Amino acid sequence: MAGHADHARSQNSLRPWMLLLLVLALLPLVLRGMDALYAYTTDLGHHYALTARLYQDWSLAPGIDRSLGEMNIYPRGSHQLAALLGKLLGSPLAGMQLLAGLSIALIWATLSAVLLALPLRARWCCALLLAALALANRASLQLFVHASEISGYYFYAQLVGHAGALLVLLAALLLERRGARAWCRHLFIIAGIAVVALVHLLPASELLGLLGASLLFDLCQRRPTLRQLGASAALAVLGALVFIKHPSYIAMKEIAANNGVLDLVYIPNMKSMAVLALAVLVLAALLAWRWRSLAHTAPAQGRQALGLKYLALYGVAVSGMCVLQLIALQLGQGSEYAVKKHIFALDTALLLLLALLPMLRHWNSAPHASRSERAAAQLLLLPALAALCCYAVQPQGPKRDASDLVQLEHQLTLRRDLLLADTPARNVYVLQMTHSDTYLDYMYSLGIFRTSREAAFEMLAPLGEAKLDGVVLTGQNSTLSKLSQCALPGSSKAFPMLEARCVTRELVAAQPVIELGSLALPPPCTLRGFSFAEPSGRWSEQASASIQCPLPQLNGQRPRSLTLHASAFVQQDRRQRVQLRVNGGAVQEFVFDAAHAQQQLTLPLAADQRSEVELSFTLPDAKSPHTLGLGEDQRLLGMMLAKLEFR
Repeated sequence: MAGHADHARSQNSLRPWMLLLLVLALLPLVLRGMDALYAYTTDLGHHYALTARLYQDWSLAPGIDRSLGEMNIYPRGSHQLAALLGKLLGSPLAGMQLLAGLSIALIWATLSAVLLALPLRARWCCALLLAALALANRASLQLFVHASEISGYYFYAQLVGHAGALLVLLAALLLERRGARAWCRHLFIIAGIAVVALVHLLPASELLGLLGASLLFDLCQRRPTLRQLGASAALAVLGALVFIKHPSYIAMKEIAANNGVLDLVYIPNMKSMAVLALAVLVLAALLAWRWRSLAHTAPAQGRQALGLKYLALYGVAVSGMCVLQLIALQLGQGSEYAVKKHIFALDTALLLLLALLPMLRHWNSAPHASRSERAAAQLLLLPALAALCCYAVQPQGPKRDASDLVQLEHQLTLRRDLLLADTPARNVYVLQMTHSDTYLDYMYSLGIFRTSREAAFEMLAPLGEAKLDGVVLTGQNSTLSKLSQCALPGSSKAFPMLEARCVTRELVAAQPVIELGSLALPPPCTLRGFSFAEPSGRWSEQASASIQCPLPQLNGQRPRSLTLHASAFVQQDRRQRVQLRVNGGAVQEFVFDAAHAQQQLTLPLAADQRSEVELSFTLPDAKSPHTLGLGEDQRLLGMMLAKLEFR
């Protein structure tokens, strides 16, 4: 007994040190991730707008805020936490970034802690296998594990909700380890459902699945009495009522019917999603049954292997809820988008369950392990595994410097408070700001200036096609800053303010010379088959392309010709043919080669009543640099247009 007490005291003394090492291991990753933003969707603007509103006012004003759209009824738990952190950091965007980073750290620290609730030697084996799987996923597999929610897409609230759900999972394990009664654990999970639903409904639904799986699993471990069956049924009904009567359920049920975009690498359709969910379900059921057998034959080892039980139950929960969502979809409820959002928990569960496969063999409790070996496992293994997993799941790809975005946020907020406070009824469009792009412009317009969602959507269209009404706030070096004729009183060189209707009118007006480079104003043309603007012009990126532009008046007369300032993608032994039609007329062919890579193509214009000209290009020799071994660019490059000149 004395030896057991000494071991218990040793374990308790290690916990503060283990937690300290865990924090020290994860803090650099959290701070590093806080300064990188990887999202490229409108969801970033929607979540930011709600956080910014709570940051400024703490609660939403009565009625419908037209800048928030569906975020008026969205669960606000994660946004309130971000607003609170933002108050400490002086920025709602910084608050969101910090909370997202903390959520990733919590998710993988919690999952590592649950995984390591195993016999000593199995703990090392499963930890090494999970580390190998996590690194392999980063290098090549690219599964959508937790943290992928904010890479490209921006499922911010869902990420925070999963952090809360997994903390509930860990707490339930600790309650069982301490000998708490089953009803106590299940009531705790029900309370977790109510709290997590304040953040996001999907993780709350997975906790409901965990409750059902745990109740059913407990009944399967023994021959239940009628009283036990009744108590389990009552707890299941209570959990279901807490879920479906929660205010978030009604709001998210309506939002879930919207079919958004979520492209999955290995999941082309709902059939593939069902196969993945069923595979996770079967694997989780197998491991759950393994724990049941272990607990029956060696109860002490069963108590030492609670990590196996709870991760198996988690796998059953996330896969089971996905299957139910698929069934609901077949019955006309929800959307494919709502089903696909289960991918993050499914892929994470798959990785964890594969890491637990060594538990299918027999492991003893390593009675001959020394105290130093046990201390090393308890003190170092959790921080090392959690830090490695957090590193492996960090988003990759193009990113933005969040500190620069926060600085711009401060400047725009000051601009709003000093110059635009007297015009709250006008929409303000943030366009072409430094270190910005369309989605960030959209984010600032909604979050800082409360531009209506309907008006802000115009910003996502090409500027030449957008219909703007209000105030355009742009950057010092933007192309729009050249429209000095549209400047408003109070406009400055650093932040030009323009009349939006004037901007729209100028951008669609016919021009005698149309520049297509990134340093020029957006062209008043409709382009198809052309790539993004570069300083010197735009490349065609398909085998066919077209451009349609309004005809200007030159001294009151229609232009007689159009000159294209063009170059082509050619090398020493390659030529580029350009077959061109003007307004659907006869084909004219031009040939570019290494000696004539840049040319001016002059096209006569017919004297008819057309108000615009349409050019159709066919580029039979277009090739990608990647195909030719000249780089990673996979666009089919043919011809670059620098400008069009009417004469």
